[in-house]
Amino acid sequence: MQTVEFEAEIKNGQLTIPAELLAQLQPYKETEAVHITHNKKPCYVLLSEEIYQKLMIKQNDTPKKSAWELLLNKPFAGIRTKTEIDLQLKTERESWGDK
Repeated sequence: MQTVEFEAEIKNGQLTIPAELLAQLQPYKETEAVHITHNKKPCYVLLSEEIYQKLMIKQNDTPKKSAWELLLNKPFAGIRTKTEIDLQLKTERESWGDK
């Protein structure tokens, strides 16, 4: 992996990369994502427009599920039956007495 340092500027939420650096990165961004770090921590990923569009199409093709659908489709992992739960609740409620 090659490390290149450069000065960049962010205006209106967009990162401006010097043209000479962009020319150096061009061969890489066509085939893979280029990870950009700041203070040795990942902070940006440079993608070609084609790769970005593929990701956006894939994201939009994924059907969105509501919270209810996610909860109802979750496999049941419990081991108690409804009768056992009802009995436990009845016992608890009876222990409250006339408080």
